[in-house]
Amino acid sequence: MPARHAGFAAVTVVSERLINRVLETYVNTFLSGVQVPLSQTVRLTAGVSVDVALDARAVLLSARAALSRNAAGLIPMTFRFYAKARLTAAPSNGGAALASFAPEVMVEADLSAALLPMVQGSQLQFGLNAAGSHLGGIRARILDGDGMPPAYQSEVVKIIQGPVVRAAVQAALNAITPQQLALTPGTIPASYNFKQMKPLQPGEVWVDAHIATDRIVYWPLQGALALACDVAGFTHGVPTDLHDFRNGADLAAATNLDFMQAYFASAVLPQMRNAFLANNLRIDTVDFLRFSHRDFDNGPADYLELGLSASVWTHDFLHFIVAGTTKISSVDVTIPAAPYLYNHKEIRLQFGMIDVDLPDWVDATLFGLSLLLPPVTLFLPTIVDEALHNALVDAASAANGAGSKLGADITQDLKLPGTAGPTYRFTPQSLWMQCQAGERSATMAASLEPVSQPQLTVALADANITVDSHIDRQEIRRDNGLSDSITARLVLPPAFVQRKDPTLRVRFETALNGTVVPSFTRDLRLFGLQVSQVLGQPAPDPLVLVIDTKRMVSPTKTDQEVRISVRLYRSMGGVTDDLYNGTLHVLSVDPRPDDVKPYVQWAHRTAYYNNHRKVLVARRSKIHKVPGKGGCRFSNQYLLPSMRSPFVFVSLRRFTGLPFDLVDIEANRDKVCPYCFFGGPDKHPGTSVTSKVDRTGVIGKLINP
Repeated sequence: MPARHAGFAAVTVVSERLINRVLETYVNTFLSGVQVPLSQTVRLTAGVSVDVALDARAVLLSARAALSRNAAGLIPMTFRFYAKARLTAAPSNGGAALASFAPEVMVEADLSAALLPMVQGSQLQFGLNAAGSHLGGIRARILDGDGMPPAYQSEVVKIIQGPVVRAAVQAALNAITPQQLALTPGTIPASYNFKQMKPLQPGEVWVDAHIATDRIVYWPLQGALALACDVAGFTHGVPTDLHDFRNGADLAAATNLDFMQAYFASAVLPQMRNAFLANNLRIDTVDFLRFSHRDFDNGPADYLELGLSASVWTHDFLHFIVAGTTKISSVDVTIPAAPYLYNHKEIRLQFGMIDVDLPDWVDATLFGLSLLLPPVTLFLPTIVDEALHNALVDAASAANGAGSKLGADITQDLKLPGTAGPTYRFTPQSLWMQCQAGERSATMAASLEPVSQPQLTVALADANITVDSHIDRQEIRRDNGLSDSITARLVLPPAFVQRKDPTLRVRFETALNGTVVPSFTRDLRLFGLQVSQVLGQPAPDPLVLVIDTKRMVSPTKTDQEVRISVRLYRSMGGVTDDLYNGTLHVLSVDPRPDDVKPYVQWAHRTAYYNNHRKVLVARRSKIHKVPGKGGCRFSNQYLLPSMRSPFVFVSLRRFTGLPFDLVDIEANRDKVCPYCFFGGPDKHPGTSVTSKVDRTGVIGKLINP
């Protein structure tokens, strides 16, 4: 198999999954609101001449790539549009409409896309080159016909797949610039820049080398895209030799070590002379940086070697008496080291045996941190070029005695070029170097995933809470009552969704003690005309819900629970797709000790088997009377030692009073234990309660049957 670098200076292979994530970010950032007109009128003649008029504008929802190796080197893409259309059928000779429908339509356009490289700082990014792309087939799908007869549905499909709509789709795609629709993050260098300050004189430049890349190549693979660059005079790669070496990672970058060695020998090392690495140690010249492979008794090894000539000033007084100076000149040092990845976070160096005796006070790691680590960071994908800068700063700090740095931390949170978000996290997964003939390359594989997620925030009178989606049940407990007002807000990170996507909806649901409160429950479109606007009222913010607690229950009443849930979802043709769900429970509690409270409710995790598959679920008990105060045999389960296990326990709540009025106990019997409160599931309270017939625990209270 050809070398990973295929003869290029550097190669990066990006997964199809990451490319589609990048496409989603750029569509949501720059292409929100891109529309294609579908309006057209056709005449049907089947006994009676009828004009069928379609009125719609399809909105771009997504662009996705399906990568496969092909001789043309083009990227197969699909652009998806959605329309809530209006179809009207009327007699051709005039008159009232015969029928009207509101179908939901999906339009899919295939594009064989060419890419155009763009320089973003020191990185190269690839975007859609509409002028060099070819529009393929256009497909129409009726998601919801709204009762349209088959003949009308057939006409809608013919209209959308016809030449008029095709020309409109072509015009919409031609208007997209490469900067608006990039397919890759910055992955290969636009140039190789190596700049390093003198370790003990950080204000003075020690070396500053620059070599530009001159040939940029992209090549589609099966499920991945290879991106490569050449440097004139050093490399000339073969595109057909490019292959996928990611091993399942989001991206992997391979650097040609022959190029790197030649680049340093010609442009970098000649400048690295006469600089103090420490107060008593000066680098006179750096003679070579080479990548070597050797077979040792305990196995093969791939490593890099740094050769230099140094001068040291000894602390030996006898040497001063004999030589008349404390300086020892022309100490030739060869330092072998192998880079490795530590804890999926840092690049570190494993040093071999140095072939010269240095004074005891000379720390060999100083050479590695100051001289070896910066070149190693050139193995990184250029998307983390900031890590190279940080590595050089850290190395200089270590040389100046500013703390021990064992390596360079290259994890990084970043935003794609030109976007405000979402935030992506670069996490290295592996680093390996091969220096034998036929495969002289350094390869790093990494993941690059968006970490920004929607958040449900809830503001009370005295607190602001952000819901943590990793917690099974998040509760806010307030003493002596609920907050007078509760404001729930769904915060969306930049470019998480298209703000003009007509299929997106936000549902807020409020429940008091398990019962949904309709006045504070709603389901609205994220974008578009709301029903209240049609009625002449102000448009509500679909991302904000303000709850007036007094309209549900007295804010000072204890033992109340308000559940606030939010759901962000997409609805098309009767099918929904959840994008985010968040829930927060606000509880009012009696601050007195639990041992004086007569009621209890708990939640725990348990397992059941579904078709021989073990499923873990959280279950919440009914409200019980505590043992010794009228509780049933099961009411002591929360006291069992097994319930205290963190793998079992979820929550425990003690009540002073029931969360509803006692006169409503029959209407709320599904919330309480039938044995504790009624004597059994088939028992019902009478019209009154006496000391002899007390099934509620409250003697002498009138209870409605």
